[in-house]
Amino acid sequence: THTLQYIADITAGISYTVGELDGEQFVSYGSNVTEMILKTEWIKKIDADDPNYRKREKDRMSDDHGELQKLLTQAVDHTK
Repeated sequence: THTLQYIADITAGISYTVGELDGEQFVSYGSNVTEMILKTEWIKKIDADDPNYRKREKDRMSDDHGELQKLLTQAVDHTK
């Protein structure tokens, strides 16, 4: 059994996500960087085998960040 988690930290204007497999960080992406950072050899091999992996995952995380930013704004506005 394995555990795959994506943990997002969203603040006003800044978003950051890390991916973990069994507690080991294998990828990170933040709104202040232009591409995903691959942290393990096995994820680098997946990236080498699938040329679209990095762009596809970056786009997905970027879209998630946008949606989470909207939810954060709605929550903050609701508490005013």
